[in-house]
Amino acid sequence: MRDPSPTPEETTEPYRWRWLILAVMIVAEIMDLLDASIVNVAGPDLERSLGAGSVGLQWVIGGYALTLGAGLVLGGRLGDRYGRRRMFLIGLAAFTAASLLCAVAPNIESLIAFRLLQGTAGAMLLPQGLGLLRENFSGPELTKVFAIFGPVLGLGGIIGPVLGGFLIEGDFFGLGWRSVFLINLPIGIAALIVAAKFVPRKAGDRTVRVDMTGAALIVASCALLVLPLNQGQENGWPLWTWLSMAASAIGFALFALQQRRTAAAGREPLVTPGLLRKPAFTVGLGGIA
Repeated sequence: MRDPSPTPEETTEPYRWRWLILAVMIVAEIMDLLDASIVNVAGPDLERSLGAGSVGLQWVIGGYALTLGAGLVLGGRLGDRYGRRRMFLIGLAAFTAASLLCAVAPNIESLIAFRLLQGTAGAMLLPQGLGLLRENFSGPELTKVFAIFGPVLGLGGIIGPVLGGFLIEGDFFGLGWRSVFLINLPIGIAALIVAAKFVPRKAGDRTVRVDMTGAALIVASCALLVLPLNQGQENGWPLWTWLSMAASAIGFALFALQQRRTAAAGREPLVTPGLLRKPAFTVGLGGIA
């Protein structure tokens, strides 16, 4: 079978394997979103198996959300610079490997660390999907693709607790909670093989600069917010938790200011400052928060 990547002579024709690309994007990104909620029902099993307390359980869930959410914008920029196919494959391989590490974690501390790593990999993987679809579809087909892609991804958060409950209740091969991570292995490996073979290569734009200062600010601000929210109740809300949340608010304000200055200097910010002046955008962010 010939290399499925399109030749220069074929670039005016629709890519033959484009619908397979859509299937791979949906499978990989549902797997990514699924892991945000699939462990929500694993609490009792983790308590019995690893002796996890309430704070440990919160970090298993919230740690993944922290690194996933904080890294999404950076992941998108890395895809712009180094190529979305490359970042998709790196993110998918790292996510699958991190899922295996989570499944074999010997204690709650290592499970939390591997969940942080898994969320980071997911942040590299998730932003590439829409960009890859835009690269391979156009016109009415692109509208149809987004009509399929959006609702199907929305099912990820709904399916997670149901699938997690099924796997834990079934206790297949005596794996218990570990099966909620092991299920990612065959899916991730299959998606990786198909994506490596059928997603066409397209070079990134090396003129795109990655704003590492902005990325560091947003990661630090998110961590300063999530840390006291996870630890505060357990510790009786000591002074440091309130100081940490205040520092988080200052960090987000500094991030907004730094992004404006970056744009004013003619460089590329992580987030276009003009978005924050749109009422619909800011109201939507507030509602999500």
